Amino acid sequence: TDVLNTPNLNQSDVEIYALLKGNYVNNEFFHIGNGYHFNFVNSRPILYLENNNYRYFQGLQPTGIYQIHNLSWLNGSADASSTFLSVNQQPLGYSTSVSGSGYITNNLKIGSGTLNGEIAELIVYNTQQTNENRDRIHNYLRTKYAPPVNLGPNPPTYSLCSKTLSAGTRFTSFYWSTGEVTESITVTESGTYWVQVTDIFGFASYDSITIQFPIINQPAQTLYCPGDSLIWQTNLGSDYTHLWNTSATTDSIVIKNPGYYFVKVTDSLGCYRHSDTLFFHADPFSSNVSLGPDANLCKGNILSLVSGADEAVSYQWNTGDTTSDIALDTSGLYTVLVTNINGCIASDSVQITIVGIAPFVQIGLTSPFCLQENLPFIDQSYTTDGSNINGWLWDMGDTTTYAVSSGTHIFQHAGQYTVTLTVQTDAGCSNTTETSLVVSPKPNINFTTQNSCAKNSIQFHGVDLSLSYPIVDWQWNFGDPGSGVDNTAMGEDVAHSFNVGGNYLVTLSVEDSYGCHGYKTNNITIKPSGTAQFTYNKACLNDPILFTNTSFAGFPINITGYKWHFNNPANDSSAIVNPTFTYTQLGDYPVQLAVYTDNGCVSTYTDTIHINKYVDAAITVPNDTLCRGAQYLLLDNSNYINTSANAWQWSVNGQNIGTENPQTAAFSSSGWRTIR
Repeated sequence: TDVLNTPNLNQSDVEIYALLKGNYVNNEFFHIGNGYHFNFVNSRPILYLENNNYRYFQGLQPTGIYQIHNLSWLNGSADASSTFLSVNQQPLGYSTSVSGSGYITNNLKIGSGTLNGEIAELIVYNTQQTNENRDRIHNYLRTKYAPPVNLGPNPPTYSLCSKTLSAGTRFTSFYWSTGEVTESITVTESGTYWVQVTDIFGFASYDSITIQFPIINQPAQTLYCPGDSLIWQTNLGSDYTHLWNTSATTDSIVIKNPGYYFVKVTDSLGCYRHSDTLFFHADPFSSNVSLGPDANLCKGNILSLVSGADEAVSYQWNTGDTTSDIALDTSGLYTVLVTNINGCIASDSVQITIVGIAPFVQIGLTSPFCLQENLPFIDQSYTTDGSNINGWLWDMGDTTTYAVSSGTHIFQHAGQYTVTLTVQTDAGCSNTTETSLVVSPKPNINFTTQNSCAKNSIQFHGVDLSLSYPIVDWQWNFGDPGSGVDNTAMGEDVAHSFNVGGNYLVTLSVEDSYGCHGYKTNNITIKPSGTAQFTYNKACLNDPILFTNTSFAGFPINITGYKWHFNNPANDSSAIVNPTFTYTQLGDYPVQLAVYTDNGCVSTYTDTIHINKYVDAAITVPNDTLCRGAQYLLLDNSNYINTSANAWQWSVNGQNIGTENPQTAAFSSSGWRTIR
């Protein structure tokens, strides 16, 4: 339509929704004008809308899937010519894919060429839509043409037929929980199945369904008691037909004879399933139960089953007891009736003749019970008939036996053991008892060290790796007997100084709270250190003291440096070999010398110097004015603290005049003299 010639056809608000599928890239989905002028009034540019999560038109369109497209021209700015026309939210100038000028276009295209595809539906509005309405339109088109996958409700459980699950033909891809990628699958087993699909718009959806096939009930156990029977009930009832391998057609059968049994169950649709083939036979329990042959026993002996006890769950003795064993008291016939877990009953009898009194058996074990440690065992049994115990048999529960009254045993593995003792008397009676014990593992320990230089304090830290009892006692042996009493120590964290480099076997011994012992020995290498030592020539206040370094290092190490610490208030130090230092205050000063060697070790030596001596020098002369040619006596009048003078040197103007005290002096000329 040429709207210039028909002004009343001017368009203002238009929104178009199209459901389209292109068969090749860049289909011409919209073409407005086609040579005719198409005027947009009220300053309204064309806008192509793409709301969040919508799959709208793209410049290069994917082919083979449906897309929802939305074209609108709405209110805009007539002055902003650069945004007069927009497609895909991209501004178009007057010469870009349109023809015409001003507010008139005669050929608006979205896409190129001709349409090669399918149009499912077009919706045209003459008013601007809200975003909420646009969502509704979008959901309407999607739900109408590609609703989410729906596998339907869970089906009833009657049919025995395999079931086909179909996602539907409106989807472009499928993925089932079975791994299949087809539109439908066939299932024969009960379970929950799911499928994830992609629709024609590229949206994914998911659904699941639970399939339950009828279950052919099978007996929990296939044993029947001798002379009795067992019923196999399928629990499916008359809605199904049954055919047993015995030719029976009921939903249950009675089994009295050993053999293989199975059933075929068919539903009304003709579908069928077979049960498992089960083997049934008589329970051998009754033939396994025995009290043993008739026997001569002693009063106090225990009577119990010699076979079949591991299957029995209940007992009834003719003595009225219901325990698994009884203590014999008198001669007679003893009978027991036992039942197993299947309800089968067995019985046996035995004639017992009492010939004496059995000894009372007691086991003496001394805890703790520790792995690989001696465990004392002692027979504490006694008799009441005056007989003497003259035979023993210990079974330690680890295949080890002893035929002694007492001894020691070492368990090689941790765990629970049953220790059994059987004793015999010279009267011919015997008895047995047992006890359980738990052998605890050794403490699992290790230790770490810090520093590895001789003549240094080396830190040792014990490490408890046990998972059972905590360590309560730590004992160390450093393998350094030359260190005397310092060769051993106690505690989890200790320190030791090795005087000489070399290899040492350091052993940590521990005891845990249960009383078990553990040991760990490590071979540690101690690097040699130099020997730091020094002397000094005096200890006088305000008098320079010479420190003489006498340190040394043996082959193959060499000294690389020194560090002196004088520990005066100013904390002075020095790195020269033989320093000189003056103390200006009385006191005790621990002087330390550190010697560094080329193997990374440091050796230190400390000696405390006592600065408690000083001299307050003073001299006495007859007068400040002396006569030329006369002789005078010069006298030492110094104040000596913790010391005394044993030599003097007098000088006048720097010239020595004598070594006596007092000293005679005479002056041949007049003038000032300095006497020292």
